[in-house]
Amino acid sequence: MNKVKISAVLISKDAENTISKVLDSLTWVDEIIILDSGSSDNTINIAKNYTSNIFRNNFLGFGNQKNLANTYAKNDWILSVDTDEVLSNELITELKHLDLGNTNYTVFNIPRTLYFLGKKLRFSGEYKKPIVRLFNKKSAHWNTENVHETLIFNGSIGVLRGELIHYSYVSIEDFFLKINKYTTLGAKQSKIKNIKQSKLMVGVKFLFTFFKVYIFKRGIFDGYQGFVWSLFAAISSAIKNIKIIEAGRLETK
Repeated sequence: MNKVKISAVLISKDAENTISKVLDSLTWVDEIIILDSGSSDNTINIAKNYTSNIFRNNFLGFGNQKNLANTYAKNDWILSVDTDEVLSNELITELKHLDLGNTNYTVFNIPRTLYFLGKKLRFSGEYKKPIVRLFNKKSAHWNTENVHETLIFNGSIGVLRGELIHYSYVSIEDFFLKINKYTTLGAKQSKIKNIKQSKLMVGVKFLFTFFKVYIFKRGIFDGYQGFVWSLFAAISSAIKNIKIIEAGRLETK
């Protein structure tokens, strides 16, 4: 069994639909840390059944919020899990037997698969997609991006085989609520970086994104769910780019 203790760290807001399933898959870790940014649903009450390490802070952007959450962990090794990511039994077993006290790696990639509209996507670019989720906080930290944060680290990276199952969207309505939030954050990030967007490219990128996911990433083989996911990926791209254009228009008024 793993002799080095692991802290599972989550940031949360209004995750009552998925958080119990996530925390059920984390009961084996040494501690669970939750940093909430103002949940108005039953998230906190559910989380109290699993941990007393619940903290609150206004949302700072995904990167900064996750870095703050890591400071509450007493262990060096962090398992960073979103409130819609469930560890498979295979991943739990693998992590329990991982000898972190005798490893040359400072971070580990974990394959993540999207579960969408009642189906595990085996294509569409969302099947066993590698994502860094386990790391030593002495050698790694999140960048300060508001959205689509990435881990900056020193050292080498290992690869695990067990899956994270990503229950990102519980319904179509939930998808559009989240996409509205993420595209706004993405547009703000583009403004900070002075990234511009042309009206012509909105349509071009919409079509490119759809065909990239549906054809080149073989979303067509995921059936109805693959088509909807490809369409939604294209819509998300378009909405973000439209928001970038709108921000530029308002700025010039």
